Amino acid sequence: MSTLTRADIKARIQEAHDNDRPLDLSNQDLSGLDLSHLALRGANLQWADLRWANLRDADLRDTALRWTNLWGAYWDGLVIERLPSGQVYLVPTPDGWHMRVGCWDGTPSQLRTLIAQDDDWPEAEGNEIPRRRPYLEAALTLCEVHMADQADVIDQLRELWGEKAPDA
Repeated sequence: MSTLTRADIKARIQEAHDNDRPLDLSNQDLSGLDLSHLALRGANLQWADLRWANLRDADLRDTALRWTNLWGAYWDGLVIERLPSGQVYLVPTPDGWHMRVGCWDGTPSQLRTLIAQDDDWPEAEGNEIPRRRPYLEAALTLCEVHMADQADVIDQLRELWGEKAPDA
């Protein structure tokens, strides 16, 4: 379990805000912490251990989750591992569902567009594209089922955190 407390994380969030810099929680043991309803927007959580952490209703917009251990975490997102293109993260945010697949970031509809293309894939070319395509199609289908099952999540996050600014 983490040696950090919810109060420690709240203090770090405030310090980052006061110093106008992103919150850096990379490589931190945050396992088992209650991070629900926290403003984690833009935080670096790469390589953080979030096993069994409560992330419900946290603001995860623009949060770096690559290589984050979310095993058993309580949240409304989804992680799919061991695909040829890398891990798939489906993250609920007040701005809608966000996805990260390996080095690619975007929305589910943008991923569908990418899957349909025969070129311009990040880190894949030639025969690698048709090899990866069925994995991404299956992952996207699972993500769509998950989003339908969690249909109220985005509206709940918007109520808590507001929508993105019109010029964002």
